[in-house]
Amino acid sequence: MSPVDGARRVRSVAFVLLALLLVPVQPLATGALAQETRQLSENAQMDAVAVARTEAGETVGTVATISVTVSPNGTGGVSLATQPLTGTDMQGSARIAARVAASATGYALENHDFYFVVRSDSPVISGPSAGSVMALAATVALENAHRAPDEPAWNITDDVLVTGTINPDGSIGPVGGILEKAEAAADRGAGLFLVPEGQGTVAARGGETVDVGEHCRDELRIQCQEVRNLKQLVELATGHRFVQPELGDRPTTAGYEDTLAPLADRLIDRGRIYEDVWAELNASSVAEQPAREIVEILRGAQDDVQRAEANVDAERFYSAASRAFAAAIQARHAELLFRYHQQDRDPAVVDEAIANASATVERARQAAGDANVTGMQSLYTVGAAQKRVADAEQRVRQAERAWNGSQAPQPGTALQSAARAIERSATVHWWLQLDEAFGPGPGLPVPADQLADEMLDLADEMLAYTSQILGDRPPNEAAQSMRQARDNERRGFHAGAAVEAAETQVISALSVELRAGLITQDKLDTARDAAARAIQEARGLGVDPILPIALFEFGGVQEEDGAALRFYRTASVLAGMSATLETGSEPTPTEFVEPWEGEDLSPPLGHTYRSVAVGWFTVGFFATLVVALSGAALTRARSSRR
Repeated sequence: MSPVDGARRVRSVAFVLLALLLVPVQPLATGALAQETRQLSENAQMDAVAVARTEAGETVGTVATISVTVSPNGTGGVSLATQPLTGTDMQGSARIAARVAASATGYALENHDFYFVVRSDSPVISGPSAGSVMALAATVALENAHRAPDEPAWNITDDVLVTGTINPDGSIGPVGGILEKAEAAADRGAGLFLVPEGQGTVAARGGETVDVGEHCRDELRIQCQEVRNLKQLVELATGHRFVQPELGDRPTTAGYEDTLAPLADRLIDRGRIYEDVWAELNASSVAEQPAREIVEILRGAQDDVQRAEANVDAERFYSAASRAFAAAIQARHAELLFRYHQQDRDPAVVDEAIANASATVERARQAAGDANVTGMQSLYTVGAAQKRVADAEQRVRQAERAWNGSQAPQPGTALQSAARAIERSATVHWWLQLDEAFGPGPGLPVPADQLADEMLDLADEMLAYTSQILGDRPPNEAAQSMRQARDNERRGFHAGAAVEAAETQVISALSVELRAGLITQDKLDTARDAAARAIQEARGLGVDPILPIALFEFGGVQEEDGAALRFYRTASVLAGMSATLETGSEPTPTEFVEPWEGEDLSPPLGHTYRSVAVGWFTVGFFATLVVALSGAALTRARSSRR
C-alpha cells in the first residue's frame, strides 16, 4: 500500500468514527485537492434565537442568522465565521452539527467542506444552543448539494424557530433562557417555537416558575412544542423524513454461539470452586467472625454461578461468562482469605498471593503482546485481551498498596485485589482463545498502529470538546480511560489502545449528552437498535465482530440504564470500524411529507406534541449508518479518481 493510499484509508477509518462522535477534523491536504475549484451547494439559512446581555447586565432574547454552504468535493473541513466574534463553544457546535448532518443524510463527511456564517446584532452569551439550528441547516445544505437537477430543493420553513444544543447521538440537548428566547421568537414572527424535550413545561424567572406553553400561548401568541432529535426537527421544519430499513434478527451468529457456549460452561465450572472452599471452611476451626465474612463472599459466588447458568439457558453466553468470572473472583478471594485465617493470619499467605498474582499477570501480558493483529476480527479479540491486561496490572498495584503501603496493612483488601488480578488475567487468555477460534477476519484498512493513532487523536479531541461544553476538566473516568489508552499505545498494545480510545470517546460523549441526568427509554432503544444495525452491517462485510456482539449482549442484561447505554454505544463504535472494508451502499432515502403549518392557538396548549412518525434515528458515536456512509464515501472517492 502506498503512503497516499494508506493516508486515504486512515481518513476513511477516521470518518466512520467522526460520524459517530463530535471531534474536530483536519482537512486532508493533497496538492490536487488544494487546487480544485470547490462546487458549492445552495445556501441553507435559518434564524436562531439566542440570549444576549445588555449594557445594564440584563439578559434578553435576540435573533441571529445562521447560514451554511457545503462543498461536495471537500476534504472534511468545517469553517465558521461570526459577527460579532463568539467563543470556542460556537465552533464546537458547528463541528458537531456537520457530523450529525453527515450521518443523518448518509453523505461522507470527509468528502465535504462546511462553511458556517453566523450574524447577530449583539454578542450572544454562548454558542451551544445554536447547535440544533446548525445541524438542521447543514442537513438541508447537504441534501441540496447532492440533489439531481430535476429535484426540488430542500427548504426550511420560516415559520419555525428552534433552540437546543445538538448531542453526538443527534438528540436535542437542554439550554438556558427559554423564556427570553421564546419572546425573541415571537418578535421575529414565528408561529412555532421548538424547545428541547423536557423544557416545554416550566422555566424559572426571577425566582418564580413559569409554564412555557401557557406563556407562549397567552402572552406571545405562538405555539411551543418540544422536540427530541434532529429527525423530528427535519420533519417539522422541512417536511422531509429519513426512512430506515427494518431491523432484522438479533445480532449474533452460529459461530458466536457454538464457540462461546462451551467456553461459558467451562467458566461456570471454574466458578464452582466456591463449593470446595465452602466444604473446607465447614470442616475447619477458623474463628466465627472471619468464617462469617468468608461465607458471605461464598454466597456471592453462588449467586453469580446461578445467574451465569440462567444466562446460558437464555443463550446469552458472554453474559454467562462475565457472571462466571465474577463468581471465580469471589471464590478465589474466599479461598485466599480462608488460607490466611487457617494459618493464623500468616503474612506469608498474603505475600505469596501477591507474588502469584504478579506472575500470572506477567504471563498474560506477554501472551497479549505476542498476539498478532492481522484482521478486523483479531483487532476486536486481541484488543479486548490487551485492554484487560491493564486492568489486571492495576489490581496488582492495588494489592501491593493495601499490603505494603504507608498505612496499616489491609490483608483483606490485598487478597481481594490479588484474586481480581488473577482472574482478570484469565480473561486475557480467554479472549486470545476467541482470536484462535474466529480467525483474523478481513484485513485491516490500515496497520494497527496507524488505526490506534487515529483513534487516540479522536479521543483527545472529544475530551477537549467535552471540557468546552461542561466548562470544566474532562470527566475523571474519561480522562483515566484516555491515559490507559496512551499507556497501551506506548508499550505496543495497538489493538488495546484502539479499543480503549473508543471507550474514551463514548464516555466523553455521554457526559455531554447526559448532563441533564436523564436517560429516556427512547434514547436507550435508539442506542440498542443502532448497535444491532452496526453489528449486522459488519457481518454483511464478512466480519464476525465478536467484541461488539459481546458488548451488545452484555448491555441487554444490565440493571442500570446508564451501563446499558454505554455498552450499546461502545458496541456501535467498534462495529462501525468494519464499515471501511467495502463500498457500494446507497445514501439513506428520504420521504416527503407536508411541512408544518400554523394551527389555531385558541385551545389550551400546555406543552404540545404533534403526531409525527417518530421512527428510529441515531447519529454521531454510534454507527447507525456507518456502512452506508463509508460505502458511499469510498464509492464516490473511487469514481472521482477514475
